[in-house]
Amino acid sequence: MKTRSDYEFEIRALRDAIRDDPHNMEEYQNKLNYRVSKWMDLSDIFIFRANNEQTPWREEDIGYSVLPMPTKKECGFDQVGDYQFVVDCEKEFSECFGPLLVERKSMQDLYGTLFGDRERFYREITRYEKDPRFDQMVVIVESNFTDWLSFSPTPDAPGIAQRLASIASLQARNIPVYFTGSERLAPKFYRHCVRQNIMKNIDRWIS
Repeated sequence: MKTRSDYEFEIRALRDAIRDDPHNMEEYQNKLNYRVSKWMDLSDIFIFRANNEQTPWREEDIGYSVLPMPTKKECGFDQVGDYQFVVDCEKEFSECFGPLLVERKSMQDLYGTLFGDRERFYREITRYEKDPRFDQMVVIVESNFTDWLSFSPTPDAPGIAQRLASIASLQARNIPVYFTGSERLAPKFYRHCVRQNIMKNIDRWIS
């Protein structure tokens, strides 16, 4: 049975092959993706959740262990976002973080964020932009887009045009918003986001 070290050796070899033989890049990339997936299956991947999450995603929801987000004293950085992931490594703790940061929103949360205390969320984005651990922030919404567009908690709720503009404003800040359809599917989608992010950034853990 292959070990993580075996897969790391093969991953490095395939990266070199992609660089040296670009004409066969697709074949090498498929082999690389398979080996990175196997490497992930043998790795300890942890999810850190914000301490103010009232009903946090659980291990059985995501498929990875879920732990309280470390404090600034523990990792050297202010807490930011709702969910972060870490892959075990022998480097400094702060260097083990995956570059993906997630904000989790219910339909009501997203409405309140964009049409209530938007400046508070913008401050969260600023903290993310200043944090060297992360280079991608996404918003995962536990509802579908159509339901959110028609959600009207008050008689004077913003119309569809304003709601579309608010989502577009986040996109302009390079903060994509993903509507997953339900509370049940949101953490499953996050799991795939984590795996794809590790695959994309494998050089972060395998030098």
